[in-house]
Amino acid sequence: MNRYYYSNLVYGIANGLKEKWLQKLEEGLPKADLVIVLDASQNDSFSRKKSKRDRFEKIKIFQKISQIYRRLAKKHRWKIVNASGTKQEVHKEILKIIFKKIGS
Repeated sequence: MNRYYYSNLVYGIANGLKEKWLQKLEEGLPKADLVIVLDASQNDSFSRKKSKRDRFEKIKIFQKISQIYRRLAKKHRWKIVNASGTKQEVHKEILKIIFKKIGS
């Protein structure tokens, strides 16, 4: 399972589409056993991104998308990882979640 279903869901909601309607579009597709959301601050996210698009526009949509991811994570029991640390720290957190899920 890839991120596209969940990303489409969040971005669709952020653009005013109804969650139930978006979920209907994906009906019958396999669902992930585990969803991990990497949660980073706006500053961290923008400093890591190479694209230099309109920062003000991106901040507004980033806030909305972050709120939707957090709401859906709570609703669907997705795991949230604080992604403000180093790559190694974030990787370690992700592995802990995965190993807990698979029972290792």
